[in-house]
Amino acid sequence: IQPVPAFLTKFLMSFFHCLGMEDVEVDTEREDTRTGEDSGGQSPPTGDWARRFTVVDNKLALTQETKTILPKVYEAFDFVSSRLGVEIFDGEQAVRDLIIRYVVLQLLSDASFCLERWQSKGGGSDREGNHHRHLEKWLWRSLWDLFIATDVVDRLIRDGGWA
Repeated sequence: IQPVPAFLTKFLMSFFHCLGMEDVEVDTEREDTRTGEDSGGQSPPTGDWARRFTVVDNKLALTQETKTILPKVYEAFDFVSSRLGVEIFDGEQAVRDLIIRYVVLQLLSDASFCLERWQSKGGGSDREGNHHRHLEKWLWRSLWDLFIATDVVDRLIRDGGWA
């Protein structure tokens, strides 16, 4: 037995998941982002990821960049998942729908991983000596994974239901 569906789940999940892990530009003037390494003229990575949300009227909304790129991501996902469904699963729509459900579960699992990582690194505890730097990135990424998982359900689950 080949683990093709498991590979496809991880591969297809990455179309959405990687948006929550896009590296951000570094402000080299800020003390908390400098590494002291020679980066060849480029900003060194800080390990921070793009925030896909902005606060508007005390509510979260997708950034304009995210609104622009997300339809392209869905288009690529649809093209690749459809092609793989035809090539590997003889066009069985039920298999494609099942893989999409597994993609959603993988995104939810990653959201849980991010929250666990945030907590294990000291998130939610008192800031003793200000050693909890860059922890909010785990919360933003978890929020992204939760958002995109529910968005995938809304847009791609064919029968309109989860069961």
